[in-house]
Amino acid sequence: MRKLLPILILIFCGGFLSAQDAGADAQPALTFDNAGGCNAELNGYRPKIYVANFLVTYGKKDMGRLIADYIAQRFEADGRFEVISREEIEDSMRPLFKKKLEAGVYLQTTVELAAARNADCVIFGRITKAGSKRVSFLVRMASVKTGENVRNVDTEVERKQAIKFLEGVGDSFVSYFQAAPPPVIAAPVEKSKERHAGLHLGAMVGGGYYDISASSGGLTVGLGGPAAQFGAKIGVALNSSLVLFGGANLFNVVNPTVRAATSSASGSASTNNTELSGNLLGAGLTIYSPSHFYVSGMVGAAQATLSFTSGTTKISGSTETGFGASIALGQEWSVSKDWGIGVGLMGSYSQLPDHGVTWTQYYLGLAVTASYN
Repeated sequence: MRKLLPILILIFCGGFLSAQDAGADAQPALTFDNAGGCNAELNGYRPKIYVANFLVTYGKKDMGRLIADYIAQRFEADGRFEVISREEIEDSMRPLFKKKLEAGVYLQTTVELAAARNADCVIFGRITKAGSKRVSFLVRMASVKTGENVRNVDTEVERKQAIKFLEGVGDSFVSYFQAAPPPVIAAPVEKSKERHAGLHLGAMVGGGYYDISASSGGLTVGLGGPAAQFGAKIGVALNSSLVLFGGANLFNVVNPTVRAATSSASGSASTNNTELSGNLLGAGLTIYSPSHFYVSGMVGAAQATLSFTSGTTKISGSTETGFGASIALGQEWSVSKDWGIGVGLMGSYSQLPDHGVTWTQYYLGLAVTASYN
């Protein structure tokens, strides 16, 4: 025995299958309690929308999926609805279109799938050829609970006007619903903005290129190579967009390449048992956009250290403390109320005095970030 609900919907949406469909705008005489369903008065409720792939009787079959994608996007952009994933719908409906599909089978299966997903509203349609340059569209939005057609569209358009027509259909279906209370619309945006509040902790791990160089008496020397980078910060969110913090960045190169150059000659060589490291300690400010794109800057004290190990003996030397600055930009995504992860591009520059010589230190690289607010 078939389920009762799909049969009821078939009865009320039967005009979809009828040659007299263009005149079937009259609504059923029966009345139902439709509170919280496919109802124009939302009253804080978020209707669940099922946008089915359209039945295409000519042309490319992908057209039915693309049209459904377009209408679903209009509902998603509005923000007041729960739109069932188009990927889920595509996976469940794809087998239907592997062979020529009868309209009755299409309609029955569509409403059964919508009912199985506990949808409030189901949107479905048919596309047929209407002459060499015209397309016929039949589109319905129906209540899954009652089978009532709440929006009917039957028309022919020039092919070149099809996209504009579909935009109007999507907007018309969305406009069927009365405006929801402001909190329903604003809540998703405010939730995104409010993640940055109170204590802020951050960490960064990445890799790039680190280098220091200096010139004296016509000779330029430098060391550098691929480097690992580690960063940490602690601060406080001044508001949803600004974070004031103190932080540290560390750079490390194992066996850097050493180079030297004069006005007439230059050369380079690899090293063994050698380690080059640099650091920057300071304070800074991070600016977040509502979508969690960020730009961060820090200024403070910097230093570089070079060490060499021979047997059990380790020799090391450091520059004096100098001035340094860094900048980072990237994107974070919220994974919970308090945590976010992301990726970023970081650059650092420092001037380091060393007994009358000034070393220039720089780093450029990519990193994975994590933050707690």
